[in-house]
Formats: sequence, structure tokens, C-alpha cells
Amino acid sequence: MPELRLLSVKQPWASLLVHGTKQLEVRSWQTSYRGPVAIRASGRITKGLVGDMAHDDALYEATVDMWDRSPDPLTYEEIVSAIREAFPVGGVIGLATLTDCRPLTEWAKRKWKTDERHLSFGGRKRPGPGYGLLFEMPVVVPGRPIAAPGMLNLVRWSSRNKFIEQYCRKALRLLQKGAR
Repeated sequence: MPELRLLSVKQPWASLLVHGTKQLEVRSWQTSYRGPVAIRASGRITKGLVGDMAHDDALYEATVDMWDRSPDPLTYEEIVSAIREAFPVGGVIGLATLTDCRPLTEWAKRKWKTDERHLSFGGRKRPGPGYGLLFEMPVVVPGRPIAAPGMLNLVRWSSRNKFIEQYCRKALRLLQKGAR
């Protein structure tokens, strides 16, 4: 089995990542690892997540069509229930290849032509420097989420799933071609 890492990401960001809508995952740590990563959808839905959805226009637009809108305001419990129905949780839902990791200040200057202090993080200022992990070649794992432990950071993980093994081999070949 080729080397593989596992990253837990909260929903709905995990789904947006494996569908290619989102490419940059922000973390407080950096990594030198480049290669295939299994994206695990965290099972935890917090009030902060629901608040982030309400304050982030792009995220709201990407998720609002996933459940029927009611003429009455939704309660927090109804929103959490809708998120759980619309997005798989508690397992590996897809794969993506980690191709770069840079401080947010570099991403801000290169991609958004601004500096880090103007970036928004769900209406809150992000403490510390922050790093952007760039993911490419996303793919959704077919079927139900694959059981995997929820762990912090980017941890080594192995799976005997043939779909995952094929993805890892392909991603590593493409990374090696790019390095030449």
C-alpha cells in the first residue's frame, strides 16, 4: 500500500473539499508531506459551524440548496439535522492530493492580492500565523463513508480498499512526474 495520510475536516467543508469546490484548508500547523490524503468527515457539528455557515456567503450558497427552505426560521436542531442528512459524517468520504503548504500571508498575496489581516475566518480573526494546505485531484469515495479514527493533525493511515489504493498509486505517479 502506498503512503497515505488522513485528515479530519468538519462538514460541510469536508464535502466541499472532496468535490473540488474548496481547495485550500487552513490549519495552525505546517507540513512537508506531499501526496494522497484521505479526507475524513468529522461527525461533530457545532454551533460555531452553523454560525460560520450563516456568515460565509459562498459557503451558504454552496449548502443552502441541500435542504428545503421552510417559510419559518429554522431552529438550531433543524439545521444540524439537515446538515447530517445532506452531508456524510464520521468516516472517509473522499481523497485529495496535498500539493503545497504555505503561510496564509503567501496565499493572500498570490491568490487574493491582499494580506492576511484582510482574510475572514467566519467573522473571526484567526489567531497565530496560519497555513494553507492546497489540495488538488479530489475524488469522492463511492458508497458509504469508510470507517476511520478521528484524529488531529495529518496522521498516517492505511486502508485495504481497492479504490483508495488505486487513487494513491495514481496520485504518487502524477506527483513524481511534476517533480521532474
